[in-house]
Amino acid sequence: MSQFTCQAHLDEYVIDDDDLGTFGMDNSTITYTTDDEESSISVPISEINDVTFDRDTTLHRFRFLGFFFGILTLVLVAFAYLLAFADPDPGPDQNVIVIFTIFLIIGGVATTRNFFRHENHDVIDICIKTDDDLYTVCGRMGNTNFVEACAKLIESDIPTMNRNSRLESVLDREE
Repeated sequence: MSQFTCQAHLDEYVIDDDDLGTFGMDNSTITYTTDDEESSISVPISEINDVTFDRDTTLHRFRFLGFFFGILTLVLVAFAYLLAFADPDPGPDQNVIVIFTIFLIIGGVATTRNFFRHENHDVIDICIKTDDDLYTVCGRMGNTNFVEACAKLIESDIPTMNRNSRLESVLDREE
């Protein structure tokens, strides 16, 4: 039987999150251990019905969101300019709106910058299904320890199913 331990996320993948746990397998159980005892799991291998692997590409849309917030920020800049300089005698309400819009512009620039700086995150989702529960463990495809753990899980006696051909080629390469 294959044994492994690696870092992973429980339930969902969170970008730049330090709340990782240790995902592991030994001869009798699959475990996910965190500092918080309530979210730690231990599943006996005999109770596992199947394990499915899938590739999660929902975090590939940063460029689109970057363009969206960039255009929105440009609209806010034009709005603030028109509000501040179009009226020769701005009232106190207009000044408050301009100041508030400047804060929105600063936030829009920061958000746009973050979206363009982030990389596309290829994530592997492992769904462990028992009669009573469904557990999801996630990790980055760029994390070689996690990918090796997935390959060892596939090599084990547990019934596994891969739902993505790209993921299959990555996991086959590691064997």
